Amino acid sequence: MKDNNITYNQYTSFSTEDFLQDDFFISSMAKPTKESENLWKLFVSSNPQNLNDFLAAKEYIQKMPKNNDSLNEDEISELWGRIEKDTIKKSRHQKFVYYSSSIAAAVLILIGFFAYYVQSDKSNEADNILAFVQQHKISLPKTNDALLILSKNNILRIKQQESHIAYNKANVKTDKECIAESKLSAYNQLIIPRGKRSMLTLSDGSKIWVNSGSKLVYPTKFQKDKREIYVDGEIYIEVTKDAKRPFYVRTKYMNVRVLGTKFNITAYETEQSQRVVLVEGRVQISRRTSRAILRPSQMYYANQGREVVENTDTYPYTSWVNGIYCFDNENLSGILNRLSTYYAVNVKCDPEICKLMGSGKIDLKDNFENVLQGLSFVIPIRYQYNTITKTYIIERKKN
Repeated sequence: MKDNNITYNQYTSFSTEDFLQDDFFISSMAKPTKESENLWKLFVSSNPQNLNDFLAAKEYIQKMPKNNDSLNEDEISELWGRIEKDTIKKSRHQKFVYYSSSIAAAVLILIGFFAYYVQSDKSNEADNILAFVQQHKISLPKTNDALLILSKNNILRIKQQESHIAYNKANVKTDKECIAESKLSAYNQLIIPRGKRSMLTLSDGSKIWVNSGSKLVYPTKFQKDKREIYVDGEIYIEVTKDAKRPFYVRTKYMNVRVLGTKFNITAYETEQSQRVVLVEGRVQISRRTSRAILRPSQMYYANQGREVVENTDTYPYTSWVNGIYCFDNENLSGILNRLSTYYAVNVKCDPEICKLMGSGKIDLKDNFENVLQGLSFVIPIRYQYNTITKTYIIERKKN
């Protein structure tokens, strides 16, 4: 296939798997030409929505062990037998065999990739964090316990309301346990259910406060040239300065690059809006079609294609770290959604009053019904509890 027959626009909807099954992509990564390098530079500079998928696929191939030996048909068949046992669908086998006859050199690389993938969990975990996240999708636990996933066979249940976890060169410590570094996988996951929170110290000394209903993926040891974590939810982070290793916070819809700073990021994958509030330092935010640089006391907000950077008081957005929820001229629906996550309760709001606005401050250490009573002083509401559906019903207060 000629390079000049390809345009980068053809790849803007590709997933990681699509890239790894595309003959031009594979061959251009294995044996790049000037034309193919220019094409991928244009692709990256266009900041497409699937940039993370492209980078994950690229890193997969680059980190594969090199193998110059050719494989015969029996070896290919045997390899696919092992791959299929690891939940690789057979339909991909058929497509792969077609490629093996059309671009033999590129196919050897892709075969090597799959063989490398199925050999061990440890090898897979050493790859790019975005690829790891795609391969290890985990839902929030149905139990009330937080989960600290240290390796495939080592998962800790954390029952404390607000847990503390710290990594160092030798081990990881929780409130009640100490686990040797040798027992940890390359990437760990912290999953915080509704009603719980956690404070995490990473191996570089950076501190992260993880809010309710959030998932965090991070390496037990950072690479020599960069530090990166993945967030689905809300965190407040104080990044340890290290000019030689920039720090990246990856999310589904945006990436944040920092050197040393304090900021809050809200990026729940189940919500349409995302927000970054900068307390100290400087960050760069990248999305599909835009970039923004924040300075202290500025907020970046994105929702349904609308993006705004504005000056703000940072305290209302970071006060949850200290157990305080501040809201300023916020609609009732948003307030109740946040409280539902904080307290792990189900709330149903009468549509008639969802758009009522209110301002105030809530101590999250109070029980939920005390909070609702306090809320009724600033917004005209009343509540009742349905014991069958285990749901709080919020209605307009009658005069």
